[in-house]
Amino acid sequence: MSQLIKANKSGDVGNKKRMSTDAVLYKNGLLNIETYSQSKHPTEGLRGHVLVICVDDTSKAIWVSKDYKCTTRGGRLDPFCASAGTNAWQEQFPEAVGQHTTSLNIVHSEEGLGNVRNNILQAIKTYTEISQEIATEIKKLGI
Repeated sequence: MSQLIKANKSGDVGNKKRMSTDAVLYKNGLLNIETYSQSKHPTEGLRGHVLVICVDDTSKAIWVSKDYKCTTRGGRLDPFCASAGTNAWQEQFPEAVGQHTTSLNIVHSEEGLGNVRNNILQAIKTYTEISQEIATEIKKLGI
């Protein structure tokens, strides 16, 4: 059994704006995220957001990361704000999340995620076949 789960997502998120994220979840629950964001638009900036969803072997979401906000990237003609760069984050999930996750889904957004994270958390909470270990961790969060 592998000691880590990896995922990558790259793509356009807006008008001449792009994000690429690598995520690694270790079996001890440690999540590493690295996101490259870039605006190739002459005048429009990018205020990228990213989150990572942990999925179990039945394809159900069992956990979700925080909503991470990337550094604002300026348009190509903006002399005061870089148009590209990389951000990195770490988040410690409960060990049970690392043990039960079999894949990761990455979500990108150009301007914010709104209620996406809360909606995912509610779906996880109502997932009745969830492992008892994950259910216990959710209760600890008071969700």
